[in-house]
Amino acid sequence: MTIPRTSTREHILKRATVLFQGRGYNGFSFKDISTPMGIRNAAIHYHFSTKSDLCSAVMQRYRDLLKSETADFMKHGGSARYQLEAYLAFIRHEILDAHCMCPLTNVAVAMDTLPDEIRAQAVTLSNELLAYLTRVMELGREQDEFQFNCAAEQKALSVKATLQGAGQLARLMGPQVVDQVIDQIRCDLGL
Repeated sequence: MTIPRTSTREHILKRATVLFQGRGYNGFSFKDISTPMGIRNAAIHYHFSTKSDLCSAVMQRYRDLLKSETADFMKHGGSARYQLEAYLAFIRHEILDAHCMCPLTNVAVAMDTLPDEIRAQAVTLSNELLAYLTRVMELGREQDEFQFNCAAEQKALSVKATLQGAGQLARLMGPQVVDQVIDQIRCDLGL
């Protein structure tokens, strides 16, 4: 199957996203992208000179997705519970339907072996995600939607870590773990 030239870059990014989130940075090569797409590795190098450049673009896409999904909420407020439920649904879909993990999970496992650019992207994404979840927790408490007895940033960190762990445990223990973890997060927030 040959991909039209005008969309080659986008198709490369989509395939790389699946591989990066499913296998991690060290778990795939350009050949894992080029062979199923019916292109040569040179076509990937045309758009992304190195694997680090490609994976940085994948991380940037994930950051852009997070920003686009949260921009209106962060600007205008709204129901914190609605935002939390949308985020939980997104993570559930990624783990169970797309069979992917948050890129942070895969990066964290191999952090010491990764190029500086990928590590920097991961730290930025992690900080942005934590800031978003902290705002959701703050607003949820202000709106009396959530009940918890710690700082909003601590609760956000707990939710973030719990969901990342759920992705790993789902691979070991089965998909039901994700729903159990999500139910526990709701319970911990008084929902």
